Amino acid sequence: RATKFGYGVFTSIWMGLKERGLRGVLKQLSAMGEIKLGTLKGQDEHGNMYYEGLNYQFGRHRWVEYAGWNWRFDYNQVAPQWLGWLASLYDEVPSEVPTRNGYEK
Repeated sequence: RATKFGYGVFTSIWMGLKERGLRGVLKQLSAMGEIKLGTLKGQDEHGNMYYEGLNYQFGRHRWVEYAGWNWRFDYNQVAPQWLGWLASLYDEVPSEVPTRNGYEK
């Protein structure tokens, strides 16, 4: 059984269409080259959305979907507090960490 996307290929396409719709699946396929399904963990001030899928291998289980349809992506578009979470340096989701004046306690 082929499992290129973490799920079976057809299961991944079907679940992606149910979860995101055709436009969302096409955007993810063109931006990332694959369909990934996971839990939305948060959103930053730029509109980027951060996901986690625990059925993917470690190192590929967290990803960001950039806001808009701009195809030139790089880590400069990721909010600094989310970089450590994406790299699995810590497990706490930045949107759930208590802050004071914009800085961590």
